[in-house]
Amino acid sequence: MAAQAQAARTPQPTVGAYIGSDRGGSERIVGLQFSMPFGGAARVSQERAALAEADAAQWRLRDLQAQTEAEFQRLYATAQAQTRAVKATEQAAQVQGQASSRMLRAYQLGEAGLSDWLLARRSALESTRLVLQSRFDAAASIAQLKLQTGLLYDLRP
Repeated sequence: MAAQAQAARTPQPTVGAYIGSDRGGSERIVGLQFSMPFGGAARVSQERAALAEADAAQWRLRDLQAQTEAEFQRLYATAQAQTRAVKATEQAAQVQGQASSRMLRAYQLGEAGLSDWLLARRSALESTRLVLQSRFDAAASIAQLKLQTGLLYDLRP
């Protein structure tokens, strides 16, 4: 639009010719027309308005690019943190499972009570549940990141 407005400021001569007849064909008319509009203040203001609109569109584009980049960085950081959380909860669950096994052995040998073993078993099961929850959260974050970046679905025909 800005290029068109700039082109409209330059004089664009037009030449035209016409032939006609009048009075039942007894008179012939031949005409020649020449016009050359000069760009005035209105065309200058149209060009300026188009340039301002192009500049505003560039700023909107930069703003959207910055917002998109910030959203990507947030999603990427979240996915990384949740992936690290999965590893940490898996290690904790492994330790809780080992503690539960030791407590079962202590119960079988008569060195610990039933309530102690049940408490250790409950802790191991809770840590296993937390592992599954953290895996789900990490998978959801990774899927959201892939969806936002357009990598989740292959949309080619």
